[in-house]
Amino acid sequence: NSEYEQVALDLQRLSEDYVELEHLVGTPLTRAYPAEYKPTGGSIQQVASDIATAERNRLGLGDGPIGNLRERLEAEVGIRIFYFPMPSKIAGVFAFNEDLGACIGINAKHPRDRRQWSLAHEYGHFLMHRYQAEITILEVRRLNATKERVTEAFTENFLMPDAGLNRRFSEIHRSSPKGATLADIVALANLYRVSVQAL
Repeated sequence: NSEYEQVALDLQRLSEDYVELEHLVGTPLTRAYPAEYKPTGGSIQQVASDIATAERNRLGLGDGPIGNLRERLEAEVGIRIFYFPMPSKIAGVFAFNEDLGACIGINAKHPRDRRQWSLAHEYGHFLMHRYQAEITILEVRRLNATKERVTEAFTENFLMPDAGLNRRFSEIHRSSPKGATLADIVALANLYRVSVQAL
């Protein structure tokens, strides 16, 4: 598909330019990659939750919302992340090789919450499927594939860890005699930088 090929080429060009600029200024991006996680050994939901918890702990994120995911992944992991326009059906792209390292492209045309979700999703591919390049298409529901199901489950758990989300939801219930309202849900989704539907 020529659209997919163009997105992959854009990511490659941006990554190569970034590396060349690093060489020119003498400041290479420091890689602090974790070992590749193996998404096996239990149910998809449990494995994804375990990997998300381990990675949040490694990055010192606790169980709260992540307000600066891009900056953390660039500075603390050493991933090259680019936001650039793509066809609307493409959410993101991920690729890794030894020369360029881990590179993620996110569709700059998408809303903030979709971009946050896409970035966490592509990061999941880096953590679990490092040597398999990936273009994430919104129109194609590939969640029947184990690889996509575990990556999507990782994304949910990484952005909205159960412990923190349940605690905040319980606080909302305790503070209001009517329980959680739609406004509370919208505010909570905004806090976690996810869509209301995702929450």
